[in-house]
Amino acid sequence: MTEHMTRLIILESNISVKGGHYQTTPLAISTIYPKYEHHLLCDAALPMAYRGSIRSVNTSLARVEWKTVNDPKATWFNKMKIHLRRILALRSGFPEVMQAYCQSLKITRDDHLLVPSCSKRLMRAIVQWLQASDGADLPTVHIRCIAESEPFEYMEEFGVDTLRELIDQKRLFLYTETRAHSAILLQHYGIKASNTLIVPCNIYPDMERPAASCVASDLIGPLTVGVLGGPRPDKGSDRIAPIVEALRALYATDTETTQVDVMVQVSAALAAQENHICNRLHNLPAYQNGVNLRFIETGISRDDYVRQLFACDVLLIPYLADKRRCQGSGIILDAVFAKRPLIHTKGIAFEEYLEHGNAMEAVSDAEFAQRIYALARDRGALSEGTERAYGVALQKILNPPVLEKPQ
Repeated sequence: MTEHMTRLIILESNISVKGGHYQTTPLAISTIYPKYEHHLLCDAALPMAYRGSIRSVNTSLARVEWKTVNDPKATWFNKMKIHLRRILALRSGFPEVMQAYCQSLKITRDDHLLVPSCSKRLMRAIVQWLQASDGADLPTVHIRCIAESEPFEYMEEFGVDTLRELIDQKRLFLYTETRAHSAILLQHYGIKASNTLIVPCNIYPDMERPAASCVASDLIGPLTVGVLGGPRPDKGSDRIAPIVEALRALYATDTETTQVDVMVQVSAALAAQENHICNRLHNLPAYQNGVNLRFIETGISRDDYVRQLFACDVLLIPYLADKRRCQGSGIILDAVFAKRPLIHTKGIAFEEYLEHGNAMEAVSDAEFAQRIYALARDRGALSEGTERAYGVALQKILNPPVLEKPQ
């Protein structure tokens, strides 16, 4: 081990979750923050293709018991189950696992622990660990708090005063995905959290781009509109079909504008099911009025996803504004770093990456169709904006707050 190199431990408790950004984020972090010696503490084995420059992978989180017996909301049955699991050595408490892990690497406060996707459960566990380890030689902890459906109420579960004290002591640095999330934490709880820590998912600066045959069509051929990421209600997946229908209505009398290729990432088998959110989309004609509709499967490899994203001319983000008022989006970050424009729902969070002339907003399905139609007629309208948005995100990476040292 190189003694002088500061270690950056990435703690990710959702590696075992299939899909999403959990597996790709460690690779991105190890690539864009090269000054550190990177280690990963997680709950399952990370595929070799996603390891990047990570020096070691430890899966001890798979054996963590997250809910403590002191939880006032735990039932008698759950408390007995926790006791039994501990007696049988099937699980260990989070503080014990962290203490053993830090000792094994001889971690000091000069090192950093970064939690890029911190949930309610994990936040509680980290606060309890820091409380139980008062005075111990621990790494400086950096938490990027993910906004859940009700992202603020859980702060009261482990004590706002405790969290604020840890932040004031600079034992913990708190970040959010979005400016909106930071503002509400400050307004409701007096907790200062920054949105200056950027954690890319699949696309990041200086990464190897796909071959020229896989990149966007520029000014040649149909405009490719990508709807990427697994379908979910909060992502407005059930809006895609009416947007396509509205777009086809616009093209019904237009014989001059470039045609459109709408590429939706959804399993065709699932979309065909009666109650699936994309069922209506699956029942549409594959081609009508110059608008082609095609599906790509979910669960594809990262390399395939990257190729598909770079094949898009624009990304469609029809998220529900009331559900995504504070939560960020890995797809939006991917689009920013790929220098791809976006068409998104008005009122969603992440405006710090959508306000540089790289995006168009819409409310109704008809407005989404109109934005696509307008971009097909003037494909370079947002190109300067995509460069500006890329530059803003790049500056955050070049000046990462994770480099802060406790005074």
